[in-house]
Amino acid sequence: MTRNAINDVERSALRRWVKNTKPTPRQIDAIRWFQQQYGRRLNQSSVSASLGPSYAHLDGPDPISSLTSRKRQSKWPLLEAILYDWQLFIESQGGDTSDDAILLKAKDVWPLIPQYQGQATPEFSNGWLSKYKRRHNIQSHRRHGEAADVPQSTEAQMSSIRVLCAEYAEKDIFNMDETGLFWRQAPSSGLATQARAGRKNDKTRISLACCCNYDGTERLPLWAIGKAARPHALRRVNIEALGMVWKSNTKAWMTTVIMREWLQSFYDWIGTSRSVVLLLDNFSAHAKGLDSLPPPPNIKVQFLPPNSTSQYQPLDQGIIAAFKQSYRKQWIRFMVDCYGREQNPLTETNLNFAVGWVSYAWFEGLSNQTIFNCFRKAKIKPSEEPVTLVSLLPSQELQDLYQEAQQLGNFSNDEDLEHFLKAAGEDDAPGEDSFDLAQVVALHTQEDCLVEEDEEEESEVIPVASPTYAEAEAAVDVLLKFHTHAERSTTDHINNLRAIQSRIRLWKTSDTVQGTLDSWLT
Repeated sequence: MTRNAINDVERSALRRWVKNTKPTPRQIDAIRWFQQQYGRRLNQSSVSASLGPSYAHLDGPDPISSLTSRKRQSKWPLLEAILYDWQLFIESQGGDTSDDAILLKAKDVWPLIPQYQGQATPEFSNGWLSKYKRRHNIQSHRRHGEAADVPQSTEAQMSSIRVLCAEYAEKDIFNMDETGLFWRQAPSSGLATQARAGRKNDKTRISLACCCNYDGTERLPLWAIGKAARPHALRRVNIEALGMVWKSNTKAWMTTVIMREWLQSFYDWIGTSRSVVLLLDNFSAHAKGLDSLPPPPNIKVQFLPPNSTSQYQPLDQGIIAAFKQSYRKQWIRFMVDCYGREQNPLTETNLNFAVGWVSYAWFEGLSNQTIFNCFRKAKIKPSEEPVTLVSLLPSQELQDLYQEAQQLGNFSNDEDLEHFLKAAGEDDAPGEDSFDLAQVVALHTQEDCLVEEDEEEESEVIPVASPTYAEAEAAVDVLLKFHTHAERSTTDHINNLRAIQSRIRLWKTSDTVQGTLDSWLT
C-alpha cells in the first residue's frame, strides 16, 4: 500500500469520525486522527476526496456490507472524482453533458492520472458509464434551488425567485458571496514602494465569505481564506472573538470542502425552529458543497440565474463595495500614522492588522440601511419600489485622508482614490472562467499537504506581541481618565470601561491562581 493509499474500510471510519466530532474538525485534524489510528499520513487531497459525496455510500448502517456491494462500482475512484468535478463545472456554466462527451473526457483524463501510469486506457463501456452516472446521480441531477429542467430566461427565473422570497420575512432572507481583498496593496509609487522594489502592485490576497440578511440585523462571521494554515502574524490571535473564521488552501479561494464547512456553520446558525432562504450564485464550489451537504427542511437554498449576479445579487449591489471602502479607510489611516513616524507602512503592516480592519469594516463600518437598500436594489422580492442608494463615493474624510497620505508618502498622481478603492482584479476567482484539467487532476492525485506558512503572507512579518495584563490595565486607566474629563462622556461610557477593567482583573486573578496550582502539582 502506498503512503497515501486509503481503503474503503479506513475511509468509512474516517467519515464516521468526522461526522460524529463536534465542532466539525479541520482537514489537518482528520490527517492527524488518521495517522494516530493507522500509522500513515494522508495528504490533503486524499482527505478531501474521502469526505466528498463520491463516498457517501459508506455512511450506511452496515458499511462493511455496503463496501462489499460497492467495491466493483468504485474501480477507478480518482477518475470518477475528476470527471464529477468536470461535470459540475459544465453545469455551473449553464451547460450540459452527453454520454459521448463523458466517455471522451474519461479517455482524456486517464493518461493524466499518475496512479494509472503504465495501464492501458480502458474502453469505458456503456455499462461503466451507466454505473458512473447512477453513482453520481447525473441522469436526474438537479442542484438544490433550480427552478426547472427546461432552461428559462434570466427574468423568468427571477420571477420565480421573487415569488419564493415573498414567502419570507426580510430578516429571513440571506445572501452569501465571496470577494477577494488585496489587503496590503498600496496606492501609486511613493516612499512606501521605493523601500520595497516591486511591491507597488502588491496583490497578496485573502478571500472573504460574507453573509448577511435583508435588513442587516444579522451579519454572520466572516470566513477569511488565505494560503497559510497558520499565518505567523495570527498566532495567539483570538480570531473567533473578532467574529471571523480562518481557513486556507493553495489558492486562497473558496473550495468545495470549505463551502461544505461554511454551509454546516450556516445551518447551525439558523437552527431548526426558523425557516429561511439563502441566495447563492452558481459558483461551482457552491454547487458541489451543497450537493455534498443538502440543507435541512427549514432552510431553502436558491441559486440565482447564471451570469446575473451583477444585477441581482444583493452583496454585489454595494454592500461589498461599502465594506471594502471602510477597510481601506483604516489602511490609509495606518499609512498616515506610519509616515508620521517615518516608517514604511508596507513593512509595518501584516495580517494581524488586516483581520482587525476587516472585522471592524464588516461589523461597524456598514450600516443596516446600506444593506437594506442594496437588497432592495437587487429586486429579489415582487413589487418593490425603486430605491435610490446612498452614494458610495468616498466621503470627504476619506478624501482628506488619502490626500494626506499622498503628500506624506510622495505618491504619484496617476491613481486617484476611486481606482485605489476598486483594486483591479481583486475579485477574479482563480479557475472560475475555465476548467483547468491538469490542476484538478493534481488536486486529486498529488501530495498537497496543508501550507503551514506562506511566503507572500509571511515575508518580513513584524511580530505583534500580546499585551500583558499590566499594559491592558494601564491602557484602560488612560481611557477612563480621558472619558472622565471629556464633556461628551456619559455614564454608560464610564461604566463600560469599568466593566472592561473588572474583566481584565478577573482574568489576571484566575490565571495567577491557575499558575500557582500548576506550580504545586509539578
